[in-house]
Amino acid sequence: MATLIPRSDRTAIEAQVLAITRDLLRELGNRTAIEALKGSADLERDLGLASIERVELISRIEQSLGTSLPEGAIAEASHRAAWNRKRRREGANPRQVPEWCPAES
Repeated sequence: MATLIPRSDRTAIEAQVLAITRDLLRELGNRTAIEALKGSADLERDLGLASIERVELISRIEQSLGTSLPEGAIAEASHRAAWNRKRRREGANPRQVPEWCPAES
């Protein structure tokens, strides 16, 4: 069962995750990906993160947030972001997109 997080906390967590991701991309020397970084970015397609880099990112996020992410959380988030983008392309009102879908920046 998903844990409901207040919107203000979600915004703060998303900012923290984006900062962690930006730091990793900077270390990897990927300037193009830094420019593409936003909440709805696909880790592999948009940011060019290979599997080992995604594992490193997850590890850094877990350490920063002081928690463990469920196995498959990144894949699930990627699936939800893709669903969200598809719904918006189809003309769905952003208010109609379920809360569990990450906000697009």
